[in-house]
Amino acid sequence: MKTMAPVRASGSRWVLVFLTTVAVALVGVLAAQLPASAHDHRVPKTVLMKGKKELQSGRKVNEYSWTYPAGDGTCATEQAVLTFGFPKEVPSVAADSKLKVRIQKSHKPRPFYLAEVDRNGEPRGEVNVRLKPVVRDERTVAWDAVFRVKRPNSDYYLEAEGHWKDRQGCNEADQYAIWTFHVKTRSAP
Repeated sequence: MKTMAPVRASGSRWVLVFLTTVAVALVGVLAAQLPASAHDHRVPKTVLMKGKKELQSGRKVNEYSWTYPAGDGTCATEQAVLTFGFPKEVPSVAADSKLKVRIQKSHKPRPFYLAEVDRNGEPRGEVNVRLKPVVRDERTVAWDAVFRVKRPNSDYYLEAEGHWKDRQGCNEADQYAIWTFHVKTRSAP
């Protein structure tokens, strides 16, 4: 009967395995902390904000269409038809507050619309917005659509729509998404 001793890595091999493991873990941690790439082929997230405070995440509604390279020079398009509605949590701000919809994408939407709608999504009028880049470390990382909610004691039902051209090999396909927000105003301070 033969007995076999467990095989152990030599000291230098163990150090190499350990250092490789640490390097892989470090790359994973650093990659998780980097901002989203300039074109990550996903529908961007949106957030309603007042100053630096996040009030509400945008709710994707109606539809979206997003194109991305699928390999071997081909492109794929992800499309969805979604139910209409508004976020459940409704923040409250003073009348005449300056708000912004932050669009988590480094490329500027062309075009971008913000409209006031009724509870069913029927248009009531376009909201005047100014698009401003959000810059960190000399790089644009997002865009803010800045606007005011002027009427006191009112519900603002808002619908935002952004369009982008694919920039990475999909014949500049039109990509778009629609989001909703709901905010209440109080009397002016």
